[in-house]
Amino acid sequence: VQNWGFASWLFWLSFLAGLGFLTTLYYAEKKERHPIIDFKLFKIRNFLFNNIIRLIAQLVFIPVLFFVPIYLQNIAGYNPLYSGMVMLFLTVIIGILSPIAGKWIDSVGDRIPNIMSMLLFAVGCAFMSHLERVPEMYILGIALLFIGIATGINFVSTTTGSVSVVPKDKQGEASGIIFTTAWFGCALGVAFMGLILAMVGGNFLWSQLADMNLTSEQMGIIEKVSKGMASFRMIPHYFSADSIRRVTMISTESFMVGFRMSMLILMSCSFVGLVLAVFLKREKAEKTVTV
Repeated sequence: VQNWGFASWLFWLSFLAGLGFLTTLYYAEKKERHPIIDFKLFKIRNFLFNNIIRLIAQLVFIPVLFFVPIYLQNIAGYNPLYSGMVMLFLTVIIGILSPIAGKWIDSVGDRIPNIMSMLLFAVGCAFMSHLERVPEMYILGIALLFIGIATGINFVSTTTGSVSVVPKDKQGEASGIIFTTAWFGCALGVAFMGLILAMVGGNFLWSQLADMNLTSEQMGIIEKVSKGMASFRMIPHYFSADSIRRVTMISTESFMVGFRMSMLILMSCSFVGLVLAVFLKREKAEKTVTV
């Protein structure tokens, strides 16, 4: 979409081809005695809702894991080691919390943990949406804390909640489906946020550069910085001293405009997950499934 646009016949051809393959899969699997995906499982409310909630969780978590280090290095100007240490805070929280969450979910079921995780995702995204080019680290830290706790709970609750409600002979298949959903969410999350960064940030960028006469090379580096694909430190190599400050501010703010809008959209997605979690049936899981 970034290269072709929504009006491109190539985009619509690819999109319709994808829908065609999914439709073919659905009807082909219905005829199989031992299908790879038993679509009848989606008639079970908790199975369906847990898959959608997991998709939303991945839609939030993966862009944070992918784009925040880019933001810290290419926009805020921190070195890779410092950026890695900041992200380590997120992953340590998940690693510590997951086993604890498993025992809690065993005792209370998946409904309350899913509600809590979606609420925490929403709050974390809200804090992320207040970040500036030079981050206030306490805001980023709080955002990562909430998202880390939400992830540590959600990855266990959705897996356990989706697998525990299907017949025992279908639990292996249900586990495969929930992880397929998770990986689909990963791919979709990165692509979705990249699209928002390109479209929203791009519109801001072009509006700010309308009065500047730029070469294609200069425009290329500005676009890369605005998408997080290059560091703002590259700008002095392409611009004169009197324009460096303005171009740097415009390109980095373009990224931030897209970044903040992405987080607000992901916050809205989290609220959708929260509503679905509220309507989960109250059922205690038989046992925790390893994630």
